[in-house]
Amino acid sequence: MFTPIVIAVLSFALFGILALEFVKWVSKKDDALVEQRRAAGALAAEVRNVGLIDFADFLADYSIGAYPDMYAKIHELATAVKLGGKDALLKNADTIFKTVLAYKLATPEGRAWITALLSEATPAAAPVAAPPALPSLPTPSMPGLVTASAPTNDCTKK
Repeated sequence: MFTPIVIAVLSFALFGILALEFVKWVSKKDDALVEQRRAAGALAAEVRNVGLIDFADFLADYSIGAYPDMYAKIHELATAVKLGGKDALLKNADTIFKTVLAYKLATPEGRAWITALLSEATPAAAPVAAPPALPSLPTPSMPGLVTASAPTNDCTKK
């Protein structure tokens, strides 16, 4: 019924249609990946403005597909933390804190937020009461007790 040539042509056409659909499917996946990478690049810029420099570098490397560079930066950060301990982390945290503080101080809402946090953090000072008066003690009267008066240094008497 079908000759080998017709079967070959139909197989080739079917293969072409399947290949075209596969390319469309991969292209959609690629478009989604490109969108994710663009979003990561935009997020990296915003994160860098806040002060999260290391995280921004990781995102930037991801956005361009430079995975070996990203792994190398993660390794450098881990090594710095391992060698520097808390000091390396606190240095980075201080940079972030200063950036966020400057951002908060730039707006009235941010200043109000900081004021509210400070008022919560510092307890109200309790009024200091005056110390109670000491009771007067009776002077002992002991027979034979001689009390000496303080010597005077009066040079005018001769």
